[in-house]
Amino acid sequence: MGFQNENKLKVGASVKATINNKVVEAKVINIGLQSCNLKE
Repeated sequence: MGFQNENKLKVGASVKATINNKVVEAKVINIGLQSCNLKE
């Protein structure tokens, strides 16, 4: 049981990290688009 719980925690941590990366990417893309729009 302990082993399964450890795996669940690892999967949960990696999923959270992936979601955080996607959020950061989206913010960076939005900032990039905004700065491009300001330059035009």
